[in-house]
Amino acid sequence: MAEENHWVLDLLEGVGLPESTIQLLQDNVLHPQTPFQIIGRSVYQRAQQLFEKAVPVVQPLVDRAVTALSDSPDIVIVGALLVFIVAALQFLFWVQRVVLFWTRMTMRLIFYAILAGALAVVWQRGPEAAIRDIVIFVSKVAGYATLLKNFWLSEYERYDAQTKNGRGMAGAGMSRRGGR
Repeated sequence: MAEENHWVLDLLEGVGLPESTIQLLQDNVLHPQTPFQIIGRSVYQRAQQLFEKAVPVVQPLVDRAVTALSDSPDIVIVGALLVFIVAALQFLFWVQRVVLFWTRMTMRLIFYAILAGALAVVWQRGPEAAIRDIVIFVSKVAGYATLLKNFWLSEYERYDAQTKNGRGMAGAGMSRRGGR
């Protein structure tokens, strides 16, 4: 086993490790009687035994699957298409997560910037002046919102009247044509 791991020591010597470290690795990790090597050999032997026992059981199933796939290539095409669709969806979900992350990050930064700005205004002008400014700002916004609401309602009523007049004319024209 020590001869099998000799390449590791050569590689480590090429890296420039001190001789004491290489000797420590040789004695405690790469030596054939260390627990690491004993467990590694045991796991390797068990895996090899499992593989030797599984090959006769799995080989006929693999042969049947290969025969079925070669007899009907449509299944392979459908499988490849499904794999492509799943990969594309995974990519889109990844893009969605990235966009959501950066959107949340940006919104948090904006929120904290507004909060810091509001605290700076309160600190600079004092609480009473800041509250007075907020009340004035909110009243201006409410007045503007009322103006917009009135404008939108007047436009809606105008278009609604045009639509009702247009339907009335179209209905009258249809009745005249139908009567001829």
